[in-house]
Amino acid sequence: MPLFKYMMTSHGIIDYLINLDGTYKATYRLMQQLTVAFYHHNVEAYNTLYSPEK
Repeated sequence: MPLFKYMMTSHGIIDYLINLDGTYKATYRLMQQLTVAFYHHNVEAYNTLYSPEK
């Protein structure tokens, strides 16, 4: 049985999932920021995002 009653793009699926819970949205946003920092070789931004909260 399919999860959705109609065809959805990957963007639509991500929107659906991150809107289920605020934690999902925050986690997705953090991963996107880490990906951009890594892609642009921005070590300072990556380390700032990756460091545990104090």
